[in-house]
Amino acid sequence: IPKYYDLSVSANAAAENGTLGGVRAGIHTYLAQNRVFPGSLDAASNAVCSGANPCFGTVLGQGGVTSQWTKTGTFTYTGPTSTAYTYNNTTGSFQ
Repeated sequence: IPKYYDLSVSANAAAENGTLGGVRAGIHTYLAQNRVFPGSLDAASNAVCSGANPCFGTVLGQGGVTSQWTKTGTFTYTGPTSTAYTYNNTTGSFQ
């Protein structure tokens, strides 16, 4: 069981890092196309991301993230490892 848990933690961290990279690249792609950072990363409500409530839909071409992330505020999200991230629409940072 401990090995499975370690693999699960590693998989969640890798998935989170992949999503972070995609969101950050999407923010800069949006900037290149529109000459302004996106006002928000999505139209999702504050809740767990799902097919009916996709997060990051503004910057991810496939329609956003539908699992493992939670939107906790207008510009704040929590990833699969319970790390909190905040988007700054003035600077385009997502940290």
